Amino acid sequence: MSRLQPMRDNGQTLPGLRGMVIGIVDTGDKLDDVVTNLESGGFSRESMVCLHGDDGISLVKRVDGNFFGDSEDGIGKTSIAAMQQGKYALGVKVANGDEARKASTLAGEKGGHGFIHFGLFVSTQFN
Repeated sequence: MSRLQPMRDNGQTLPGLRGMVIGIVDTGDKLDDVVTNLESGGFSRESMVCLHGDDGISLVKRVDGNFFGDSEDGIGKTSIAAMQQGKYALGVKVANGDEARKASTLAGEKGGHGFIHFGLFVSTQFN
């Protein structure tokens, strides 16, 4: 299957973080492995969004500072720093904390790290 393509910057605004679990994947090959593992665990490719490179940095910078709390601001800065090093930011839409934990675990099994779930009024760090 083809690689999950990073979102292009066309001047759009990123959707809110609520209901997302977001983390870092170091390489394109690891991204492929993480996505395959997530799909095997029941998460659809349509529930995933990937940011990478200058487009990803621009998208995150446009929303940086417009977050609800410290965790959101931190993931913005962490994502930018990771993308400046050629890494990927991966988000997965989840229905609840249990799905967030499952997605974080599946991603972690294949090299994903730093995953945070943004729930209603609560942010939870997983790995």
